[in-house]
Amino acid sequence: MNDEEAIGRRIAHFRKARGMTQVALAQQASISLSLLRKVEQESREATPVLIAAVAKPLAIAHLRQADRNAQALARVPALLLETTAAIHTMSTAAEREQLFDAVATVLHPTMSILHATGYDDLATIVADRIAWTAAQWGNPLAVGLAAHTRTSSMLRHGTYDVGLRLIDSARAVLDSAPTRDDTTLRMIGSLHLRAADLSARAGSAAGASAHISEARDIAEYLRVETDHLWRNLAFGPTNTAFHDVATAIELGDGPRALTLARDLRIPDGFPPTRTGHHFMDIARAYLWQGRHEQALASLQRARELAPQQTRHHPTTREVVRMLVRAHRHTNKPLARFNAWIGAGG
Repeated sequence: MNDEEAIGRRIAHFRKARGMTQVALAQQASISLSLLRKVEQESREATPVLIAAVAKPLAIAHLRQADRNAQALARVPALLLETTAAIHTMSTAAEREQLFDAVATVLHPTMSILHATGYDDLATIVADRIAWTAAQWGNPLAVGLAAHTRTSSMLRHGTYDVGLRLIDSARAVLDSAPTRDDTTLRMIGSLHLRAADLSARAGSAAGASAHISEARDIAEYLRVETDHLWRNLAFGPTNTAFHDVATAIELGDGPRALTLARDLRIPDGFPPTRTGHHFMDIARAYLWQGRHEQALASLQRARELAPQQTRHHPTTREVVRMLVRAHRHTNKPLARFNAWIGAGG
């Protein structure tokens, strides 16, 4: 089996695994149905441009948002190998940009999954690969994506000032871009949200508030939810509101966080992983207010929305550990939840 045959068969395998018809994939990838059929039947070469086109509809981001983390990670090696190898065969700038775009489509949600499931060291390696991809791509949006991903580890390691400087540098690149279209604005908005997270962790309420305000202005101007697009980093009015709640929690203002959460209206069909993460955050706020039943109820709601993410996320384990410690007497719902995440006694 030659390389083109291998890629054609893998495309068919990934398509069927996602439950997609050839018609649906061709439409989403903006390629002809006859071309896709020939590639899958191994009678036509799978060119780098075609690989880039089908990588997005088949990509990890869709599985990540559907809380199918294990399935997503299982597909990463083959997709990443094929798209990365194809980069070295590029002959035009347009082909190169399409493929770097496809690689980023795989890498960014992969890093999110690794962080969410506690594999921070592996996530850092993926973030470094994203930075390399951005450097090769040479696109201002890629610079923004690289800064956003690299600061994920800075949030966890406490290097908040370094992270804020990196975000400022990336925003300067985007501000000087030749065009300031909606996609650029969404990336800038996403960077403001990350800066709000960093500021809150650093204890700067003023800094967090200023960045949330900037993000909210952009979100209200665009008026579109974009949680289904990797490049936009889940930026939109609802995700901005989620970050407003989360930064209040990080600043230790539980009452404000719960008030904001109470007034927040989540649109129908919003990605379950993002909404589930919000309820995990709310569980922390309830815990700090001594409202243990509500904290557990929030975790149970997160479980309903995104069970894989909730089961493995460090926030879940920390909240459950504190709840178990606070309950001297048997609490059957808590005991069942504790057993479900496998935390033991």
